[in-house]
Amino acid sequence: MNTEPEGYRASLRASLVDVLSRVADPPRGRARGPKRLRLTTVAVFALLACSARPAVAHPGWGIAVDSQGHVYFTDIGNETIWKLFPDGRLVAAVTDVWCHHLYLDDQDNLYFDAENYQATTGNSFWKMSPSGERLVLVPSTSNRDEYSGEYTFADTEGNLYFAGSWGVRKRTPLGRVTFLAGAPSERTQRDGRGEAARFSWITGMTRGPRGAFYVVDAEGDRAALRRVSLDGTVATVASDLLTVPADDPFFPDNSFNVIWGLFMADDDRAYLAYTGNRRLLRVSPEAEVEELYHAEAPWAPVGVTAHDGGLYVLETAWEEGVGHTGPRVSRLLSDGTSEVLITIG
Repeated sequence: MNTEPEGYRASLRASLVDVLSRVADPPRGRARGPKRLRLTTVAVFALLACSARPAVAHPGWGIAVDSQGHVYFTDIGNETIWKLFPDGRLVAAVTDVWCHHLYLDDQDNLYFDAENYQATTGNSFWKMSPSGERLVLVPSTSNRDEYSGEYTFADTEGNLYFAGSWGVRKRTPLGRVTFLAGAPSERTQRDGRGEAARFSWITGMTRGPRGAFYVVDAEGDRAALRRVSLDGTVATVASDLLTVPADDPFFPDNSFNVIWGLFMADDDRAYLAYTGNRRLLRVSPEAEVEELYHAEAPWAPVGVTAHDGGLYVLETAWEEGVGHTGPRVSRLLSDGTSEVLITIG
């Protein structure tokens, strides 16, 4: 795809306004920082200008592996969710979809978000059975208080949990939306329960092995891993996860220093796709951070999951004069070796 879809830049302009508003209206008691504003502006305009491909806004991070070893991953540039077979065959599982986030449940049902960038109908959320039958769980809406898209998980009772402005929300099967944690207030990081908790900018979210949610919450040049329990209690697990400045930045001007995808293992260790520094990090329950993988330029991890003793990493790339390429899927084995399973584009 070499042309921009209709309405794409309008969508990015709206995102720009949202990002800049976070800096122009900082938390109470914190002075406006010209340097921080300049870097945020550079970051967003770099995304607008660096490529004609739709993936420049920010790439999708969705990757999951089913019980049969099929790898599902999102490809915004080609508006496709791919299914990679263990023998290397690749088929399109879902087409004509602008999807950032996806996951699989224990029955191999695929859940994914869909953003309609060509109209004002906004975001929707879907469930697809292993046989391909689809069910819309959230009809398309442009009201981000009702549903913001991205980072969405369902429970067995039909409730949905999603991250958006101000925190993590719960949406019932009847469409009633409340805050599980957070509230419309200042953007900062504060642990607490329910509306006493505060978030700055959630750039990643996943579900842990015992039902709690884990988010990456970014505030300026800092990012923290935070746990959100089902009773709304928020606790910081690890802080200061970013290298500032990044020593192997995704963009030459260091303007994309973010963590996108994350995965929680059964042993409560977190795996973070540190896109802005081309790393895959592992964080222990004791907040010890170690580097597991360093992608070679121009590639960078953007999503991660695990299956059968290996880690599967979704990666994206950007090159000066070329723009965004990919995605590709790599597998990291327990002995420290890695292999590229497939590259798109």
